[in-house]
Amino acid sequence: MQYFAAMKAPAAKREFLVLLAGILWLIVGSVLIVAGVSWLEEFNSLAVISVLAATVAGAAIAHFGFSPLARKNLARIYAQAPGKDKVCL
Repeated sequence: MQYFAAMKAPAAKREFLVLLAGILWLIVGSVLIVAGVSWLEEFNSLAVISVLAATVAGAAIAHFGFSPLARKNLARIYAQAPGKDKVCL
């Protein structure tokens, strides 16, 4: 029983959590770009219009959707366990 009492909770530095989140979003974005490019190869006649529409839509979604979500998650990470170097996973 003392073994479990002496165990520490899993924790990581805040900067590592932010870096990990950024890397995961980079991977997800890359997969979406690859999927989109392969999809566009099938529709060559509308490629320019599709790319422009996707760029505008993507910028709007990033600005109004993902940016507030990312800010909220960063605030949550930095608000955990004030005064401690590491936060619980």
